[in-house]
Amino acid sequence: MTDWAEGDEVYGLIPFTHDGAAAEYVSLPADILATKPDTLSHDQAAAVPLAALTAWQALVDHAHVEAGQSVLVHGGAGGVGSFAVQIAAALGAQVTATASAADLDLVRQLGARRAIDYAHDRVEDHVT
Repeated sequence: MTDWAEGDEVYGLIPFTHDGAAAEYVSLPADILATKPDTLSHDQAAAVPLAALTAWQALVDHAHVEAGQSVLVHGGAGGVGSFAVQIAAALGAQVTATASAADLDLVRQLGARRAIDYAHDRVEDHVT
């Protein structure tokens, strides 16, 4: 969508070649923006593009993850990790993720087949 109206809530990733990422206001081409989900605050939405891009580049562009492979995501409930778990699972990988005890259910909901409490379990005891 590029037909934005004044007051529309949008988010996007400012191109690395464009100044202004730390500015209060910045002008951008409309085609690099998306509608901000109502379920996210502005701060949360601002964190999505770079975290998701980082996870995508690691798994798809560099690791070339394919269905059936095993992927270990450290910090599976974190900014990049939460996207990495979802992307790896969507690619058909068998995902194991580390997280705090409080976030083990979350990483499972995101797609991790195994969730390891990094504070109490040794990762090497759970992966081969």
